[in-house]
Amino acid sequence: MLAAILPACRSGRSVVNHYYLLELPSQAVENVRAETPMFLGKAEVFDVLVAPSYASHQIAIREESHRIRYFSFNEWAIRPGVALSAAAFNFFKLSGAFTEIIHGWRTEDVDYLIETEVFHLEVDDRDGLFQARLHLEFTVSNARNGEILYRHRADRYDELPERSLNLFAETVSRLFADELTAFVRALGGEVR
Repeated sequence: MLAAILPACRSGRSVVNHYYLLELPSQAVENVRAETPMFLGKAEVFDVLVAPSYASHQIAIREESHRIRYFSFNEWAIRPGVALSAAAFNFFKLSGAFTEIIHGWRTEDVDYLIETEVFHLEVDDRDGLFQARLHLEFTVSNARNGEILYRHRADRYDELPERSLNLFAETVSRLFADELTAFVRALGGEVR
């Protein structure tokens, strides 16, 4: 009798988890690649700091001004801080903006420090709009005296044409690359 009851208790459909990646679009560096370094000197790229509400594997959706929830069966494949740190390092390395780029260890002869902080990384669904939101700040400072040389801040919303987390991940990746590009271009006019 138990063998007849147990199969009836199981759901007919099994739950499938979906995992999404944050990664640089393939053409992200092409528009800023320098023939010669814009900055003579070595830059250290620090890990991206992501606000605690967005730092886990869970993807956040904002439904009200101060309320978020997390998707149950849809997650980041790699935590955003790790994925965006790799993307930023690769972007700076491939762009040729500095003579040398390092990450993960400190040497005495570093000239610049590059820091990134992400304040919001979420699907914004207030008012029924399904938008990608990325709010961040890049900072470059003089490694010798700590003086901030340039700060770039952006709070981007991009409405998605369909309710798709794959499109959300793709859009956030593009927004991050766009802001890296804007940062490097602006940096060229500010820091020498």
